[in-house]
Amino acid sequence: MGLSTKSPPRQSKRAFLEWLSRGRGDGARKRNSKARDSKVHSARKAEKLFVLSMHDLVRGRGAKGPKFLGWRHFGIGRKAGHRVSADIVASGKDRILARMYGHKSTVSVARALRAVRRKYMRSRRYRDICLLRIPPLVGLAVWIRGRKTKDDLIVPIESCLRGAKRGALKRFADLLPMLQASAKVLAEQSFRLHARLGNRGPRFSAKP
Repeated sequence: MGLSTKSPPRQSKRAFLEWLSRGRGDGARKRNSKARDSKVHSARKAEKLFVLSMHDLVRGRGAKGPKFLGWRHFGIGRKAGHRVSADIVASGKDRILARMYGHKSTVSVARALRAVRRKYMRSRRYRDICLLRIPPLVGLAVWIRGRKTKDDLIVPIESCLRGAKRGALKRFADLLPMLQASAKVLAEQSFRLHARLGNRGPRFSAKP
């Protein structure tokens, strides 16, 4: 059994199409929204998006810490071949636009996803592929989820973390110690800054 594929909720798809039809998809016009529907929703119509917070990293939640955020949809802008994408997240019962991306970023992410899917499509060791954000350390990565947590893989697309270079395949379990160490340093810096400023509000402690 290969990788599983799931379609996003209708509300998410509708929110993305509305964004394109309002002219936000690099000038996509409302009168062209129906014609673009088949292009927007190709075989790889959207990818699940997760986020792993510093809070969860510091507390050692690791590969079980990422929380589902929403879907990243891919589409076509005003010009032929001009690709755009957007993150659609839940807000109560509605789906709203959280962030939009231009051609360069969209193509970069699409290429990374395509390369990973081609390599792992038929593997029985992995169950699905999605996108993962670990702010502020890893802006975005392809997360290859194994049927067992120990088999999870990460391919950074945007990263400022040493040892997690762009395009380098890493076992999630091997990357976690570096992520956790960096998160603790940032948390401690934040704690000290609040202390110097005399902020009596809630502070984020580096202690798990």
